[in-house]
Amino acid sequence: MKRLMIVALLIGILSMVLTPVSAKSNTPQQSQLPIPQGFCVQLTVPIYVDGIVVNIKGLSVELIPVQFDLFFSEELNGDVYQITGWMFTDEAQELDSFGLGVDESARAFIDALRGEFFALGDASIVLLSRNACSFPAYRDNAALAQTYLVPDTGYDVYQIFDGAGILSFRVTQEALANAEAGDVLGSNDAGNITFTYNGNGQCTVAYPYPDGKMGSKIFTCQGQITDWGRVPLEQNVIFILP
Repeated sequence: MKRLMIVALLIGILSMVLTPVSAKSNTPQQSQLPIPQGFCVQLTVPIYVDGIVVNIKGLSVELIPVQFDLFFSEELNGDVYQITGWMFTDEAQELDSFGLGVDESARAFIDALRGEFFALGDASIVLLSRNACSFPAYRDNAALAQTYLVPDTGYDVYQIFDGAGILSFRVTQEALANAEAGDVLGSNDAGNITFTYNGNGQCTVAYPYPDGKMGSKIFTCQGQITDWGRVPLEQNVIFILP
């Protein structure tokens, strides 16, 4: 019976996907938002016993959902469900949590394009410093090094040991701004992981594979980056502006 109630509740959620409720918007100062790229955001909702958590992400322009995640409470560990990630300024996101009790519901909603930010119940929204989020510079899951773009900071290069990443070195924005073609801007102690500026806004990271062979990836590393990979994000709404 409880499962049937949860499914019925889910149908109700789908009928209002990414539709704002009547609530007072709490909008950060638009002049401080990093337009047009976006901002780093953390959404949090409580996890109720025998409840569900729904994460919906879409485009602000028509509030069209492009990602939908459903979790039953027994699948989640802890008292809260939290998403930290990059919010582009053409996106909207809604995080809902529902239980079987009368007052067991919480909702965090963001429509970045329209400037709507609000949390209901025990949900919360926190805007973090931009460098609290990061983006993979390339895709190579077999590599023993991974590189991440950190907004307003530069690139962090991690070595992979037994499946875990350990920060090896950082290439700062200042280093990139002053680099000339062919400059090696960073390397690990062994010298088998290197970050090189190629010129014309392109960089290369060279790295080993577990079998000892070498690989590399070329990617855009300078200029205004607007095509970062889309990243799949108490009591009151709290804004911490960078």
